[in-house]
Amino acid sequence: MLSLNHFKMKNKVMILAVVPLVTIVYLAYLKIDELSFQLKNIDILSHDIQFIQLLSTNHRESHIARIHPDKIADQAAKQQQRFNRMHELVPLAFPQQDAGYYQ
Repeated sequence: MLSLNHFKMKNKVMILAVVPLVTIVYLAYLKIDELSFQLKNIDILSHDIQFIQLLSTNHRESHIARIHPDKIADQAAKQQQRFNRMHELVPLAFPQQDAGYYQ
């Protein structure tokens, strides 16, 4: 009888040790998953910001080119490079299913 009681006590101690450990591991997993999701969103936002900056720069320089037509040749290559970079950023900045609409 003493052996059976000792066995039950050992099981209770194991359960008391394992349950909090499993809970902590599960909560850590949830937190890591949440942080991963937030990092992915930050990455998408950084691409959004780059896209908007390139769009703004192209708009500003096209306005300047309309005012000063003699500078068009100088800015054309730069604008084309920015446009190509914007085209690369579209799937990164807009990863939704409708991203194909913008390409």
